[in-house]
Amino acid sequence: ADKGRISKPFIAMTERDPKSWAKSRSENHGLMVCREEFSYEKLGSSEFDVLGCIERAYHAATNNATMEVEDNSSSYRKTEAEPLILHFWDVFEHRSHKDPLDPSFQKGMERQMEHHQQFYLPLANYTPDFFGVKNKTNEIETNATTSRISLLP
Repeated sequence: ADKGRISKPFIAMTERDPKSWAKSRSENHGLMVCREEFSYEKLGSSEFDVLGCIERAYHAATNNATMEVEDNSSSYRKTEAEPLILHFWDVFEHRSHKDPLDPSFQKGMERQMEHHQQFYLPLANYTPDFFGVKNKTNEIETNATTSRISLLP
């Protein structure tokens, strides 16, 4: 991966509380997410693993020639002789921020965020605590006479 690079990539990542992140994300944003049946290890709906979602949907379709999605709107193919066709809506679903909060959807988003952070945080070169998850690692004090910022490794 480093072949042809002048320098290694610098990865910056913040840590979030998965529960509050999932709630905020669902209440304030429209989401395009991987359908739960194609999510990583069936953890729940996710917007993190788009390429993995497509790969799992493709493998599921090739292993089951007439597999249909939940709403029965289409099938991947009708016979083995027909070419494999994956439609965008067979793999992903849109969730409006106006939809009522679904507890199982929320739990899936939380599990995906936990997995994402467990995998990628150790790779990060810089992890500022913008969301107060690790108050003990960053300390900022300000008063009228002094300003002190200490960043602990």
